[in-house]
Amino acid sequence: MTYVEGFVLAVPASKKEIYLKHATDAAPMFKEFGAARMVETWARSDANLRPSAM
Repeated sequence: MTYVEGFVLAVPASKKEIYLKHATDAAPMFKEFGAARMVETWARSDANLRPSAM
């Protein structure tokens, strides 16, 4: 069975590099437990985001 699991996190722009290091360090553990791959994406800084947009 194929499926996609995703997460939406609020990461301040000033913490982006710290978060990316954490995600990179965690990837091997997720792969050990069955993840085929991990992908990080970011909203554009000019995006009109609001809680109700989800």
